[in-house]
Amino acid sequence: MLFFNRKRNFEQLSDVDLVQLYKEKDDLEIVGFLFKRHQHLVISIAFKYSKNEAKAEDAAMEVFEILTNDLKHTEVTNFKGWLFSVVKNHCLKQIRKDNREGKMIDQFTYFMENEDEIDLSNKTINEARLDELENCIGELKDEQRICIELFYLKKMRYKEMEVETGFSFKEIKSHIQNGKRKLGILLSKDGQK
Repeated sequence: MLFFNRKRNFEQLSDVDLVQLYKEKDDLEIVGFLFKRHQHLVISIAFKYSKNEAKAEDAAMEVFEILTNDLKHTEVTNFKGWLFSVVKNHCLKQIRKDNREGKMIDQFTYFMENEDEIDLSNKTINEARLDELENCIGELKDEQRICIELFYLKKMRYKEMEVETGFSFKEIKSHIQNGKRKLGILLSKDGQK
C-alpha cells in the first residue's frame, strides 16, 4: 500500500503509483494530474483519428471522464500503453457511432459546410432537404434543438456551448446525441411519406 503525505508532490510519483493512489483516495485531483501529464498524447492521438482540432479536444475531455471511472477497477501496469488503447478505442468507437447516426445528418452537415460549393442544379433538392430538416429540428425537445443548432449551425465548440447554455459537458453531449438520433428517426419518417 502506498503511503501518501499531502506535502508530497504528485510529480515525484510514477504513473502506476498515481493510479494506485487514485484507487485508494478516489481524489479527482490525482487523476487530473495524471491526465494533465499525458494530455498532449491524448490530444495528438485523438487528432490523428478525427483530423479535427475541436473534435480532438472534445475527445480528450471524454477520455478524462473514462479515466475517472475505469481507473477505479482496471489493473494498469503500463499507464501510457493503456491510455493509448483507451484513446484509440474511444476514437474508433466515436467514428463508428458517427457513421451509424444517419446519412441525413451527414448530408445536412455536408450542405452546411459546403453550401457555397453546391451545384446549382441540385439547389432545389437541397433546399427541400433543408426545409425538411428545419421542420424536424423544430420537433426536437428545446434542449436538443438548442444544442443541435449551436453545434451544427453556429459551429460552436462544447466549451462555448457550456457558457452559452449553462448546460454541462455531459448534458450537451447527451442532447446532441439524442437530438441526432431523433432527427434520424424523424427524417426517415418524412422520407417514407
